[in-house]
Amino acid sequence: MRRPMFLIGFIYIFALATFQSIPEKSLIPIIIASALICLSLSLFPAVRKHRSIIISAITLTFAAIVSFANFKINIEPVQKYDKREEIISGIVDDLPYEKNGTLHYKIKIDHVNNSAVKPFDVMISSGSPLECDFGDRFYCTAHFYTPKSSYFFDSKQYYHSKGIYISAYVKNSKETYSIKNAEGGLKYQIIKLRAKMLEASKNFLTGEIASIQNGIFLGERTNISNLQRINLFKNGIYHLVCTSGIHISIIMAGFLWIFGKLKLGQKLSHLLAIAPLLIFVSLTGFSSSAVRAGIMCMIYLIEMALSKKSDSLNSLGLSIFLICLVSPGSSLSLGLWLSALSMLGITLFNHKIFLFLTSRLSKKLSDNPITKTLILSISVSISASVFTAPLTIFYSKIFSAMQILTNIIFIPLTTIILISALILSTLWVFGAPNIVIYPFAFISGISVNFFIKLSDLFANIPFCYVSLDYPFLKFWVGIIILTVAVCLILFKPIKALVFSVIISITSLICGIFSYQILESNHAKITLINGNEGTACIVRKNGHTACISCFGEKNYTKNFEDFLECNHINNIDYFAIISSENLPDEFINSTAKNHKINCFILPSDSAKYISADKTNAKPIFFDTELHSSLWGGELTVDSDARGKCTYTKITTDEISILITPSGADASNIPENMKNCDMVLSYGVPKNFSKINCSSTIVYGPQYIVSENIPKFPTNVKIYNLAYYGKLNITKKNNNYKIGV
Repeated sequence: MRRPMFLIGFIYIFALATFQSIPEKSLIPIIIASALICLSLSLFPAVRKHRSIIISAITLTFAAIVSFANFKINIEPVQKYDKREEIISGIVDDLPYEKNGTLHYKIKIDHVNNSAVKPFDVMISSGSPLECDFGDRFYCTAHFYTPKSSYFFDSKQYYHSKGIYISAYVKNSKETYSIKNAEGGLKYQIIKLRAKMLEASKNFLTGEIASIQNGIFLGERTNISNLQRINLFKNGIYHLVCTSGIHISIIMAGFLWIFGKLKLGQKLSHLLAIAPLLIFVSLTGFSSSAVRAGIMCMIYLIEMALSKKSDSLNSLGLSIFLICLVSPGSSLSLGLWLSALSMLGITLFNHKIFLFLTSRLSKKLSDNPITKTLILSISVSISASVFTAPLTIFYSKIFSAMQILTNIIFIPLTTIILISALILSTLWVFGAPNIVIYPFAFISGISVNFFIKLSDLFANIPFCYVSLDYPFLKFWVGIIILTVAVCLILFKPIKALVFSVIISITSLICGIFSYQILESNHAKITLINGNEGTACIVRKNGHTACISCFGEKNYTKNFEDFLECNHINNIDYFAIISSENLPDEFINSTAKNHKINCFILPSDSAKYISADKTNAKPIFFDTELHSSLWGGELTVDSDARGKCTYTKITTDEISILITPSGADASNIPENMKNCDMVLSYGVPKNFSKINCSSTIVYGPQYIVSENIPKFPTNVKIYNLAYYGKLNITKKNNNYKIGV
C-alpha cells in the first residue's frame, strides 16, 4: 500500500466529524460493531491481502473510540452547567473581540462557586466591555447555555471546533472584576505579538482596508464587514481570508527564495525555513487550517533537507491525522476542511491541468515565465475549486459561477498583500521609522483597495452567483459538480466539457421553467429570528413584502443577508410595525440598497428618516395599521394595545399572529385571535384564548429554551432561535414549516 497515511488521515477526519455530529449514545454500538467488523475481516486471508480495507476498518473504530472519549472527558463534565447561573473564576485565554455589537471573551475556567474544577474553556459574551485582558484572572456570575446551530451560523460546530463545549453570558458587567496578569509566559508573548502585528495595519490603513488585510495576513476575520463577507462568498474566494495552504506556501516559498539568494545551500535553506513557518503558524493563533498546512510544509522541508522525495498525499494525511488526534473538535473546522480539500485537489489535478494547458500553446509561448505563472495560477485555481466548491456551497448556500476566474485573479493579488503586510507588521513591531514603513503600507493599501473594488465589481455582475434557496438549484449545482468531477477523472476535456455544458444548461432551463409553472403562484413566507425581534418576508409571483419587528444588531445582519443572498433588490411593501430597538442607520441603509415602493413606519420613528434619503416617501401610522396589497392576496393588520403591538399577516389562507414580549392574549383584538400559527416572544398570558395549531418561538436561544416547555402540549412548537430561519408554504390546503 503506497500511501497509508493519506487513507488514514482522510478516513479519520471524516469519521470523527460524523461521529461528533450524532448522539453519544449511538457511539457505543458503533464501537462494538466496528470492532467486530475488524475482527471478522482479519479472519479472511483474501481480505487481509487488501490492507486498505483492514486499515479503513481500524481507523473507523479508532475514530469512534476517540469521539466517545472526547465526549466523556471534555463535553459531558461541562454539560451539567447548562441553563445554570454560577460564580466562576478563570484565566482570560485569548484576546477579546467584538462581533455584532457583542463582546466575546474566551475564559479557561478552573473554579466554580469557589471550588476547584478541571479547567475547561467557555466563551463569555457581554453587551458592554469587561475590565479584563489576555492572561488576567477573571471573576463573574456566568449564565451558562449550550451553543445551538442555526440556518445562518452553525455556532455549535464552530465552538466545538475550537474546543469550546459550553457558552455563557454576563448580565451586568459591573458585577465582574479581574486581577491583572503579572507573569506573562510564551503564549502570552505570542498573543501580544499577534495583537501588535494586527495593530500595525490599523495605524497605517483605513478601517475596511485594514480588516481585509488582517484577514488575508493572519486570518483575523472578526472585523470584516458583513457586506464584504457576502461578496467573498459570492466570488468563491472566502478561503483567502482563512489562513491555509496558500498562505503557508507563499511564506515558505518567500523564505526559501531569500535563503537561496544568500547561497546557504539546499539542506540548510530547507531546515532554516521551518523556523519562520513555526512563528507564522503561532501568530495565526494555531488555527487548525494553518497548523495543517504548517505540518505538511514542515514535513516537505525535512524530507527535502534529507534529499528524499516528498509524498504530498502522505504528508497531507499525516498532518490531518495529527491535528485531529490532538484536538478531535478540529474535525468540525470549516477552515481545516477547506484547506485539506484544496490541497488534495492541487496535488491530484494541478500538474495534469498545467500540462494540458501548456500543450495547447506554442513552445515559445509556453516557455515564457509570465505565461507559465498565469497558467499555473489557472491550474491551481481549477484544482483547488474541484473539492472546495461543494463544501463552500453547502455552508454559504451560494454557488459562485465566477469561482475559477476570481481565484485566478485574486490569488496573485493575495500574494502581494500577504508579503507586504508581513514586512509592514515586522517593521512596525521592531520600531522602524515611519518613513521606512510607508512604502510597504502604500503597496499593501493599494493592493487591498484594489482587492475590495474587484470583489465588489465581480459580486455585482448578474448571475455571478446562485442562491441555493430553491431545491431545483441544489439539484442543478449537484449535476454540475458531478459532471466536472467526471471530466477530471476521465480527463477527456473537450468532449467532457461539451457534455457538461449541455447537461448543466438543460437542467437549469428545465428547473427554472418547472419552478415558474409549479411554484410561482404559491406564496413563500420566510421568518427570521432577531433575538429581541423578528421579520416576516412574503414572496409571491416575483413580488416581495417585508414586515418587521426590530431586535438586536445581529438581526439586521441576518435580514440583510437574506435579501442579498436571494437577489431581492425591489421590495413592494416594507412595514416596520414597532420602533422599539430600531437601529438609527438601518432604515436609511435599507432604502439606499433596495428599491422600496411602499415604506410604512410608526409615527414615532419619523426621526430616523427624511424623505430625501429614501426612494419612496414614507407613510407613518399611529396605533393601527391596515394594509391590503397584490389585489388582496396579502393583508397586514397591526394594533398597539398598551405597550404591545400585535400584528396579523394573512396570505394564501395562511394567517400568522405576531405577539411581542409581555403580550396578553386578553388584549389581542378579536379578529386576530383565530390564526394558523403564533409567532411569539415568550408565552403570552392567557394563551388559551388564542385559537391556533402551531407556535413559532423567537428570541435569544436561552429564553426560547426556557419558554418552550410552558406552551400547551396540544400545540406544535417550532424553535426559530435554533434554525435562525424558517420557511412556510401551503399546498393542497396544508401548510408546511421547514428550513
